[in-house]
Amino acid sequence: MRDTLGANAFRALGAIAADPDVLARAREEVDGADLSEPAAVDGMRHLEGCLHEAMRLWPTPPLLARETTREVELAGEKLDEGTQVMIVNTFNHRDTEQTPDADRLVPERWADGERNYRFNHLSNGTQDCPGGPLVLLLGKAVIARLLAGYDVRLEEPELPAGGDQPNMVNFYEMRFAVARRS
Repeated sequence: MRDTLGANAFRALGAIAADPDVLARAREEVDGADLSEPAAVDGMRHLEGCLHEAMRLWPTPPLLARETTREVELAGEKLDEGTQVMIVNTFNHRDTEQTPDADRLVPERWADGERNYRFNHLSNGTQDCPGGPLVLLLGKAVIARLLAGYDVRLEEPELPAGGDQPNMVNFYEMRFAVARRS
């Protein structure tokens, strides 16, 4: 959680601040909510979708190593049980043949709460991130507090509102303008 949560929350905040429509929806969800109540924060589906999208677009682990548990066929090749397989998240998450608007920020993609096993940003199955729900809760809480108290504008890098997002975003180079909300 330490490094990846910070990076993902920062990228999500950047994506939110860069798109007026996404920001307006986030503010609707945050304004008037009791942010001291975990259930209220947990119920913020739009912010959760923004976090998922930031992790999908810019996955912290670009590759995952897995091992087959039985003989399988993958991409026309027969693999024995115990074969090491590398999953390339940076491709898998943005495969335009499998995912509509794969290069765009679409928080609504996560609205139904269903997990798409194509996306591995918190991994899946028996090797999923055991802290996944906590990561989402803490990420939403941080972003919600920032949006509740401050007007936030992304200054660098430029992220296109509603458009195709860059393949990489170095969160160390992100710069925000922040002013207390009146």
